[in-house]
Amino acid sequence: MSEPTEKIYLNQEGEDFQLECLFRRSSRARYISLRLIEEKKAILTLPNWATLSEGRNFIQKKENWIRRNSDNYPITEKLSSYFSAGAKIWLDEKPRTLKWEFGQGSHGYEQRIDQEQVMLFLSDHMKMEFGLHSHLLGLAKKFLPDRLENCQANLRYRSKKCRVGNQKSRWGSCSTNGTICLNWRVLLLPYPLGNYVIYHEIAHLKEMNHSKKFWDFLNYLCPNARKLDKELTEVGRLLIRLGHNCK
Repeated sequence: MSEPTEKIYLNQEGEDFQLECLFRRSSRARYISLRLIEEKKAILTLPNWATLSEGRNFIQKKENWIRRNSDNYPITEKLSSYFSAGAKIWLDEKPRTLKWEFGQGSHGYEQRIDQEQVMLFLSDHMKMEFGLHSHLLGLAKKFLPDRLENCQANLRYRSKKCRVGNQKSRWGSCSTNGTICLNWRVLLLPYPLGNYVIYHEIAHLKEMNHSKKFWDFLNYLCPNARKLDKELTEVGRLLIRLGHNCK
């Protein structure tokens, strides 16, 4: 079943404000929750007991919070600008700079990786942002499954499959059939934070919720999990928006 998207109009403060909201149902959710994913775009998560009408009322009550956080939402930055400023990529424990160049003889997806940097070779006809995004997605599909395997080595709970995608707002997810999905942008997180995301999803193989048992198990897998979770919220706020609308 597809998830409905609605345009919600807010005007309690006398100034019209339009929010595009996706309504998502979750069997694991205990409460109604709202999360901004872009300026004036949000995801409303509804537990099974909640109606759409209750969800809409919840949004209206959150108008002040929505306006304040939407106004302060970070601007989407281009991948080229982000890496030109010296940002790192974490294929493993070693941070590397990312460089690229265009070449007539390139097939468009050639790479050279050494201890200090990752060099990408883009074909002349390829748009820069699209090329960078495609390369990074390819690198993630190559390196993130290995990082997952290393994290779950010698553990009783192991994923059955690993998928790497271009999720817009989630760092990862774990399905009831044992499939762990990771956002390619995990490569942009400092190595300990990236591994925290991986351990977070591994913990869901045992506890498909965010109960105390889940956090106790996650803290066993990854000490200081709560602290790392807060750090991910702060650091990841910009990173999760990189590479959107790369065409």
